[in-house]
Amino acid sequence: MHRPGRRLTALRDGTVTLYSHTRADKDDIIWTSNVLRWIEAEVSLGARRFFLLDGQWYEIGEAYLEAIRSQVGRLITGTPSVDLPAWVLGETERRYNESVPDARPGYVCFDRDNVRTALHRGNGVEICDLLSPDNALVMVKRARGSDALSHLFGQAVVAVQTLLHSPEAVDGFARKVAAARPGRPLPDGFRPSKVVFAILLKSGADLTADSLFPFSQVTLVQTAKILEAWGVEVEVIGIQATAVPPARAGIRHLAA
Repeated sequence: MHRPGRRLTALRDGTVTLYSHTRADKDDIIWTSNVLRWIEAEVSLGARRFFLLDGQWYEIGEAYLEAIRSQVGRLITGTPSVDLPAWVLGETERRYNESVPDARPGYVCFDRDNVRTALHRGNGVEICDLLSPDNALVMVKRARGSDALSHLFGQAVVAVQTLLHSPEAVDGFARKVAAARPGRPLPDGFRPSKVVFAILLKSGADLTADSLFPFSQVTLVQTAKILEAWGVEVEVIGIQATAVPPARAGIRHLAA
């Protein structure tokens, strides 16, 4: 713990280090970054809004936020093209993704089932969390803050870019789909045509242009512009929350 008056200096001087091995020896260092690059924050001072991103503070005017909010409203649809079940509060993101194919036949879970190529030899690239029956890439996230959504939007850009420019990645993903969904392979010459961001906001709050974190609104619009320029449609939907699984609710009802 740092004493008052020293905490900001310690934060500015702090670093995040990536090691190639769990020994964490100095010879295993791959990459080092300032810790402030990994922190996002938003602060309101009266009517003024400030955002911390990549170690820098930015002020965003209300008129700009209104313009952004209008574009976010276009992306958040009230009639989703994908049908996802409710998220049982208390379940992890991975457990939710794994449960979707059981509740919605035709969906395939690829959470952490990464595609590796000559350029992505380490952990590979996570193409999507779920693949819909009509081959939309569905990116799923439970978000309590804007940092989680920044990661989600970045994941989509990397995944789409990889599929558009790496035939090796497309072949690897096609093999995974064929194995997981026999009889329904990806079409020849597959290109991603749609990305769906499926978000459980906080503890199940309705996802709207007003409830989405202001900084996430900005990064979402920036991400959508990139993907749409590549010919990829972007859709944003909210995932509903439930306290208990439907099966448990049914048992409780019968017992009553």
